[in-house]
Amino acid sequence: MTGVLGVRFLDKLERVGIFDLQHESLKAFSPLFPVAGKSNYTRSVTYHIYCIENDPQIVKI
Repeated sequence: MTGVLGVRFLDKLERVGIFDLQHESLKAFSPLFPVAGKSNYTRSVTYHIYCIENDPQIVKI
């Protein structure tokens, strides 16, 4: 999934395999990116969360 989105730092999260924890963690710390001035991370994480929550095949899992 991260390869399709082109988001490198999410690769590290995918390797662990605990998807729900990873997804909730991303949602929890995503507001910190704008505060830290990380606009690319902000856009990438927002898009990733949007895609995950709006894809019916992933939601079933």
